[in-house]
Formats: sequence, structure tokens, C-alpha cells
Amino acid sequence: MFRNARRTGLLAALLLLMLVLSACTGARLEAVWGSLSLTGNPASLVFAYYDRIVMLDPVTGQPVQLVDNDGNTRLDDQGNPRIWEVPDAGQRSAQVQFYTAPVQLDEQTLLFASYAGRLFEVDTATGRVNNGSGTPMAGQSVGDPLLADDGTLYLGYNQADFQALDTGHSTFPPLWTLDTDHGVYGKPILIDGVIYTASLDHNVYALNADTGEVLWKTDLNGAITSAPALSATYDSLYVGSFANALYKVGLDGQIISSVPASNWVWGTPAVSG
Repeated sequence: MFRNARRTGLLAALLLLMLVLSACTGARLEAVWGSLSLTGNPASLVFAYYDRIVMLDPVTGQPVQLVDNDGNTRLDDQGNPRIWEVPDAGQRSAQVQFYTAPVQLDEQTLLFASYAGRLFEVDTATGRVNNGSGTPMAGQSVGDPLLADDGTLYLGYNQADFQALDTGHSTFPPLWTLDTDHGVYGKPILIDGVIYTASLDHNVYALNADTGEVLWKTDLNGAITSAPALSATYDSLYVGSFANALYKVGLDGQIISSVPASNWVWGTPAVSG
């Protein structure tokens, strides 16, 4: 009962957030696969959904207003406060869709991936896109969370494959590629130089973060759509599978145990204690 109430509350909060955005920004209430994340200090909430990304005050839920160098609110041609929004109302296109949270590329820059397979560098303070129409990637759609670490961007593609990209170059060239039989949907995790990621091809992979070498892969008997969760003891992973089970997998790739579920396990497990 508690889990159902919590889920209902989360859905209600997300719906309220979308209604607030609709009232403030003229957003269309379309079918979306939205993503929320916190960024900055003090933290702001970044909401990526459909054809736009908006920065919000996490306390009030109101869009963050842009200010000039003197701290005054910036106004548009009609005298309305300008808000932190990517892209602005005049540049939106149904062809550019965002379903994933950004990653912090550096202190001044957020990096967003569009579903159409382009990377957008966005100025954290102003919401201005620094690289125009975006930098194309491998020609595949991206609807999956990103991981950035020490000059490298790790991401999976919806159709197949997982890549490490070099963020030190404006074109984000690939450093290495893992070939998978199906898409990679969940956010990877990085532990002591090893990337752990999972795929719809049923496998959990452990990869050398620098070279992409497959250290091991373990078949969990069903598609995996979410990120592995690291155990509280830092020695194993919890992974849900469409095989109607939750698995505990050691960092050596061995299946330690499993718990049956009544249906697909879609999301990432939460670890407490």
C-alpha cells in the first residue's frame, strides 16, 4: 500500500509540474518520456520533455527567470520575464526531442542528447545552445541517460551498441564501441575504472572504461531496460530483468542469487542501508 501511495504521489507531482509548465511556457501536453535531474549550487531542477528543456526552482516548481549582470530580470519584447528554456519558443521543433537528463560537461556547460542522435552543449547560466543545431553522433536515436567522467561521455543507443565519446573535441569522436544485439536503455555506472551497463540483449556487461574491453558479460535470461544498482557493500550489483526476476550479480560477473517477481522488472532497484 505504501509503495502504491508513493508511486501515485510521484505521478501526481509530475503531472502538476507539467501543468505548471503549460501555464508558464505554453507547453503542449503531449505524450512524453520526461526526465528530471538536479544541477548547480544552489541546485535547480532540469526537466527535459518532448521538444524542450526547462530549468525550475525545486522549491516552487516555477521556471527559473534569467537575469542580467546586475541581477535584474531579463524581459522579452512583450515585457515578460525570460525563462531558462532550451530551445526558446521560436526555435522549437517536433524533430528535436529530449527524453533524458543532462550531464554536467564542465562548470559552465550542460550536455543534452536529443532522441535524434545529436548532442547539444548548453550554457548553464543562460540556457543558450553553444553548438547551433547540435553535434551528430552515430546515426542512432538516443533516449537513454548519459554518464560523463573525466573527459569521456558514455552512452547507449536505442537500436544497439554502447559507446565512449571524447568530450575534449567539439565533434565528440568515439573512443571505443561495444557491439550489442539490441538497445541499451539504462544509465551506465562507473566503479574503479570499470563501466557496468546492461542491454535488451539480456546481458550485463563489465567493460574497461578506457579501452572498452569486455571483462565479462552475464546473461540474465531476459531483456534489461534499467541501470544496475550497486550494493551497499560495494561488491555486487542488483539488476532487474524481463525474466520476471531481480538478480544479485557479483562484480566478477557471477550470479549470486535471484528473487522471482510477478512480472517484468523494468526499473532500477533502490538500495537502502
